[in-house]
Amino acid sequence: MALTAPSFAFPGGRQFEHLDAGAGLGETLTRFSGKTPLFAELSTAELTQLAGYLDLYRARSQDVLVTEGEAGDFMMLVIEGEVDIVKAGLNGMRRRMSTVGAGMTVGEMSMIDGAPRFATCIAARLTTFAILTRAQMRKMMAERPDLACKILVRLVSMLAVRLRHTTAQLMQQMGA
Repeated sequence: MALTAPSFAFPGGRQFEHLDAGAGLGETLTRFSGKTPLFAELSTAELTQLAGYLDLYRARSQDVLVTEGEAGDFMMLVIEGEVDIVKAGLNGMRRRMSTVGAGMTVGEMSMIDGAPRFATCIAARLTTFAILTRAQMRKMMAERPDLACKILVRLVSMLAVRLRHTTAQLMQQMGA
């Protein structure tokens, strides 16, 4: 994949290597079919169409992808590598909440509602990731409403699962 001119400005002036996704991204997405919640109900043709709405980037180890509290209007799909999700505690110290790998997504909530980022995402090692912006999602809604609807339903389902899991953990902490 070749280096190309970036089509997206990351918050905070952060810059990452922008890659020419080309047809290869559609093929890459099909590898995640059936393994990634977001792609659970998408056909190979739909994954290829989705690739046309994504931009591909590469980050070095320890590059900050998004920062807790900043505005966000995009989500990321990890293609290769790993991303640590860290959250500042009450004392200001960062604590790793989880690590996500290839086929997993981060930043869905901010892409959907535009609210500030809930956590900081840091590349744990050399990481290739695709982004889907709110503007690209709107474009998809106009051009491919069937595909956009499937993706939104999957995103809502993923967020619901996370909310249920978080609620269960909270209840366990509360001794309920």
